[in-house]
Amino acid sequence: MDRHPRNPINPGLVITAALCLLLSGCTGEVGPHEEDLPLGGAGAAPESGDGEEYSTFTNYNLPLGKWVKVCRVTHGVNNRTGPGTNYMVLRVLTKGSMGKTIKRSGNWYKLQLPGGKQGWSYGRYLCPTGPATPPPPSGGGCHKGSKFGWSYCSSSCRCGEGQGDCDSDNQCKPGLKCVHDVGASYGALNTVDVCKKASSAPPPAPGGKCHKGPKFGWDYCTAACPCGAGEGDCDSDAECKAGLKCRKDVGASYGAQSKVDVCGKGSSNPPKPPTSGGKINLSRDGIINASKAFLKYSYWWGGARFKVGGKDYGKCYSPTYSGHSGKYGADCSGFAGKAWQLPNAMPFDSNKHPYSTYHFKNNSTYWTHISRGSTKRADALVYNSGKSGHIVIYESGNAWGKAWTYEARGCAYGVVHNLRSLSSSYVARRRKGL
Repeated sequence: MDRHPRNPINPGLVITAALCLLLSGCTGEVGPHEEDLPLGGAGAAPESGDGEEYSTFTNYNLPLGKWVKVCRVTHGVNNRTGPGTNYMVLRVLTKGSMGKTIKRSGNWYKLQLPGGKQGWSYGRYLCPTGPATPPPPSGGGCHKGSKFGWSYCSSSCRCGEGQGDCDSDNQCKPGLKCVHDVGASYGALNTVDVCKKASSAPPPAPGGKCHKGPKFGWDYCTAACPCGAGEGDCDSDAECKAGLKCRKDVGASYGAQSKVDVCGKGSSNPPKPPTSGGKINLSRDGIINASKAFLKYSYWWGGARFKVGGKDYGKCYSPTYSGHSGKYGADCSGFAGKAWQLPNAMPFDSNKHPYSTYHFKNNSTYWTHISRGSTKRADALVYNSGKSGHIVIYESGNAWGKAWTYEARGCAYGVVHNLRSLSSSYVARRRKGL
């Protein structure tokens, strides 16, 4: 949560500042902003995950020992290691997936899934099925769960063309291959892998080259079709053209995910993260490199201080200003303000925090309001409901779907780089000068 008043120019308004601690900041670690919602499509409402557990259905009873199915969602629901959003997501159960309720904690249910795996999901998105055993999918057969579910394809029950989710070619019928991240073409999540004919190659790259799939895709560079400078994803120097090297984890410098490996000249290094007390250039590369340099630092509600290159990351005990030890760390808006150098260039180790998520959403002194569909690298996505808020720095991906972001995510996380989806409450902002 942020600690600053809605008018940062007047520091004397102590009462206003206190109120804004409650009304305009990054909420604590169980708030909706810390919940991955990796299930909805463009503009998906919070139903597309387990993001409503603290507001709508407060007492949803399901019998134990009975089969239930995922319902009331667009695509699916998170299945976690424990009964709460502060537990890690194990898998996504797609709409219609089934499991048996074996334990309850509040409104959360522990499910035993077909095949024996277990995990917790929120009861709002589970409905009784009636039968003692899960019915087979439409048309019968050996498949478990729903089409495009995580257990639908297996080596003992291979999928046909257009079916998924597969993990490898041996989970597809003869003559088919498991093609990655094409689910959106079949009405599923874009991360679903689908069995397709071996001859049905992905669309060629612009210009009709020999590359397969999109630029920076996992199969774009091969020894048979090496990549040129600035192209990836490569796995070795042999997948780059003569005179080029496959350079590891530099994708962010080329508008791709940071873990993408890109072909380049041996002497052409990407921009380096700033050093302690340094200032970034107001550029998209500068903002992203600053965000990288802040990784591992602790969440500090009301804080905004980094010692880049050091290891004094601080530690968060609770999402309050006093619930932190150490001199360094930041909350979500403090992190974004430092990465964006607001209101102007300043050392990273100065603990200045002039803006909250309320300001990022409603003001436009140092940033502009843009459409979410036009979000570019180093822009921000923010929401503020009046009671809670959060802001992230966008790196790459689909701003309406799964996107790579940098953020001070919460007490249990600190500053992280992660792939996540954000609810439709988020709006896009662009730093002036970019």
